[in-house]
Amino acid sequence: MSSTPISVGDVAPDFTSTSQSNTPWTLSSVTPSKHVVLYSYPKDDTPGCTEQACKFNDSIELFDKLDAAIVGVSADADHSQFINKYGLKFTLLSDTKNEFRQLYGVPKTLGIFLVDVLMSLKRKPEKY
Repeated sequence: MSSTPISVGDVAPDFTSTSQSNTPWTLSSVTPSKHVVLYSYPKDDTPGCTEQACKFNDSIELFDKLDAAIVGVSADADHSQFINKYGLKFTLLSDTKNEFRQLYGVPKTLGIFLVDVLMSLKRKPEKY
């Protein structure tokens, strides 16, 4: 976990991870134009994680209207089957080395963070 806990109002830690298309994805390259909803989850295709992903997917048009990108992060190395099985229309990142979890102080449970266009952390789970 992070040695210095992040707080709402802090600059969100920037990070780069690998997207489902096997390309680098960097938070700071998205935030100038969109708010980002980062949600961490333990594993693809498990009941709770699937339910959460499908709820985000069902609300994708609302997030688009709010200029918000949904980005899921888990330790799974390949998300292609999960994306194809449920028709997910948002980015999933592979955090195989737990770098995101360490930066954001996330245990291996569900956590939702909101980062605005100025890279300010606007929401984080209360228990972290």
